[in-house]
Amino acid sequence: MEFYTSFCEKRPIRLCEATRKFAYESLYEHRYGLETRANYAVSIDGAEDFEDFPDFTPSKEILEGMKSTLERFGVKLL
Repeated sequence: MEFYTSFCEKRPIRLCEATRKFAYESLYEHRYGLETRANYAVSIDGAEDFEDFPDFTPSKEILEGMKSTLERFGVKLL
C-alpha cells in the first residue's frame, strides 16, 4: 500500500502494515462508517419525562440521546 502527498511523492512509511491497511480501507474503500451515515440523527422526543421537564438542558438532551442510541443498538450500561 502506498500513500502519496499532494505533490505525487510517496509518503514515508511510519506505521505498521495492519494500520496502513486499515487506513486504506477506511479512506478509499469506505469500509467503515457507512452505518454512521445511515443513522446520523437520533430523536429524543420519546425520552422519559421529556414533556414534563421544563429545564431540559443540552447536557441532559445529550445524555438522553446517548441512552436511546445505546438501547437502539442493544448496548447495556452497568
